[in-house]
Amino acid sequence: MNLRTPTTLRFACLLLVFWSAMLLGCGPSRPATAPVSGTVLLDGEPLADAAVTFTPTAGGRPAYGATDADGHFRLSTFSEGDGAILGEHIATIYKEEADDAILDEGNLAGEPADPSPAMPELLVPAQYTRVETCPLRFNVTNDTAPIEIALSAE
Repeated sequence: MNLRTPTTLRFACLLLVFWSAMLLGCGPSRPATAPVSGTVLLDGEPLADAAVTFTPTAGGRPAYGATDADGHFRLSTFSEGDGAILGEHIATIYKEEADDAILDEGNLAGEPADPSPAMPELLVPAQYTRVETCPLRFNVTNDTAPIEIALSAE
């Protein structure tokens, strides 16, 4: 029996093309996203260098961003600036005090680190840092306008 007939070779090539297409082109599709940007304020002032996370209430990949010096942010989920998955989200904001001890020249010179470093202080109220306690809810649609997130230190 000759396995190198033109029909067998065509069948093998078609089978190879079919399986290649299945493996490369038929992976799981991503949920739809929409651009999300905005500003974070703490007691009316822009909050710089804070982490912003939008977590879908229905489950799925969260979107992440960081605020600039003016408190502005832009979210990314799968690729830079693609926004957040469509639907309702819980927004959490996190910022802590910078640990100046890490940058201390003594530590850079090889001196032993403080064996009991203090925990960094949160610079936003704790309720805004956890999905379980955060009251901030936003609905992401294809035409979501820039969002203002106004936090209160009280």
